[in-house]
Formats: sequence, structure tokens, C-alpha cells
Amino acid sequence: MIPQTLIMQWDGTKCNCLDTDLSYAMLVSLYTETFVRFGLTAVISVIILGVSCYKIIYWVHNTPPEQLLDTWNVVYLPGTTKEQLQAFSRPQGWLTTSLCTVPLSVNFLVISIYDTGYKFLCAVGLCTLNLDSSLYRIDRLMTDILLLLMPIIITVYIPALRELTVRFWQALTSLGVKLRKGECMVRDHG
Repeated sequence: MIPQTLIMQWDGTKCNCLDTDLSYAMLVSLYTETFVRFGLTAVISVIILGVSCYKIIYWVHNTPPEQLLDTWNVVYLPGTTKEQLQAFSRPQGWLTTSLCTVPLSVNFLVISIYDTGYKFLCAVGLCTLNLDSSLYRIDRLMTDILLLLMPIIITVYIPALRELTVRFWQALTSLGVKLRKGECMVRDHG
């Protein structure tokens, strides 16, 4: 963190903390980035994403299924047939692509608020940013969970990716059935 860099002094063998005699105003100015980031995440992002999610849920809930047309549903991969494009463009109901904003927002907000909140509490002086602490490990675990869930959420809500995943799974299970039945034999050409 930049503020910690500004208040640490390396003498070649150990770090001497310089923040013991700093005024509160100086510490606040050093930790401004942490305060601003927490405010943006905990206030501005919550408001913007909350309103967006509400409007999307309201739109999906109150629009008749046959009129629920989402232009994002027509996202396709190379090699997609016209029949698949027509299937993608049909109303998807609660699996419409725009609705992926809701789980992505919840995922982002929960983990980001925890992360910035933890750093904010450390900047205020209520805790210490310790890389071996359980709070820091939970923070890293939650970040990993965020990175794991994002592609899963996107795959579930985008019809082209969902269809690709289903086709892959069907091919994989078909191969497994063939292997169990002994239909796939390795032939020796030697």
C-alpha cells in the first residue's frame, strides 16, 4: 500500500515505523485512497448497482414472457447456425442475459465491501493489515471465489455459452458411456 510505504523507513536490517509521531491529519492524507475507495465501493457502487438490479428484475418480472426481448441474448460464437441464433433470440425468461447483472453485482459487492471495509478498518486504526491473519486469508479466499463465480454466472446467463457448455457435457458423458461399454478401443498399429 502506498500510505504504508510513506510511513515506513528501511535502515537496511529492519523497518522503523514512522507513524508514531504523525498527526491525525497527516495519517488521513496518507490513507485517502483507502477512504475514497471504501466510499466508492460501499456507497456509490451499492446505489448504482442496486438501482440497476432493481430495474432489471422489475423489467423481467413485469414484462409478458413473449415480449421479453433482450438484445444481449443474440451474442453468438463463430460457427453458430441460423437455427441456434433464432433459439438464442427467443425470450429466455429469468435466464435472460441482462439478468446476469444481478448475481454479478451481488458477487462483486459482497466481496468488494468486505475487502475495502477490512482495509478501511485497518486505515482507521481498528486493526492491523497482517498477511498471516485469518481476516486477510478470508479476504483472499473471497477474492478467489469472486474470480471462480464470474465465468460460471456468465456461462449460465448467456445462451451461446450455456448451449456450448451443454453440448460439451453431452459429448463428455457420451464418451464416458462408450468407454464403460468398451466401444472405444485403442488399436495397436505396430
